[in-house]
Amino acid sequence: MENKRVLIVEDDEKIQKLLLVYMKKLGYQAETKTNAITAKEWLSSNRPILMLVDIMLPDATGIEFCQWLNSQEDLKNIPVIHMSVLTDEIAQVDSLRSGARDFIFKPFDFEILKKKIENLIKEER
Repeated sequence: MENKRVLIVEDDEKIQKLLLVYMKKLGYQAETKTNAITAKEWLSSNRPILMLVDIMLPDATGIEFCQWLNSQEDLKNIPVIHMSVLTDEIAQVDSLRSGARDFIFKPFDFEILKKKIENLIKEER
């Protein structure tokens, strides 16, 4: 069976629920984690096709999480889209430097998010 799992690392419960419903609507199985520690634990035995990671987590930044991800041989190729309310260019540049493949601002434009997800998954095939 084709892997349709997406990991959402987001500490805001409302955004988590919104993304869970949206990803299901797009045909993906989404799993949510509220911080970097629980996400790393989940990743020790699971492989999503994509990750949506908040830039500001309670126990790490999304940048630090992405840097850790890229240091893991078996995880570094999983595409990451960083999510942030920060609209400055520095956050975007840091995000892309850390290894994220894309960046989206909150509140989301769901059409843009859908396109970014589709593009990254297409690239991985």
